[in-house]
Amino acid sequence: MPCGQIVNSPDELLSKVYPYIRQNFKDQDWLSHRAILASRNDVVQKLNVTIQKQLPGKEYAYKSIDCILNDDEAVQYPIEFLNSIQTPDLQAHNLILKVVAPIMLV
Repeated sequence: MPCGQIVNSPDELLSKVYPYIRQNFKDQDWLSHRAILASRNDVVQKLNVTIQKQLPGKEYAYKSIDCILNDDEAVQYPIEFLNSIQTPDLQAHNLILKVVAPIMLV
């Protein structure tokens, strides 16, 4: 897709950048020539979920471990608070992966 082309929806963007994703997702060369840059992590998360749902295979959920070393600190850091933290340097509390889906570790 040429740089600067305008699309009307996230679905249209995905179909232009990743046409025939179901047939080509195992081709590393094909994938290496495609990327979507987004300014916010929530946008990236939505696009990733949409793409992953198009891929075949069963989804597996992996939850982070949320515990504390000192029981006295439990009231200061409730589990709901720990699970809600979303920063660029921390992975989400609930990670959903598929066996066949490509992933990028940074």
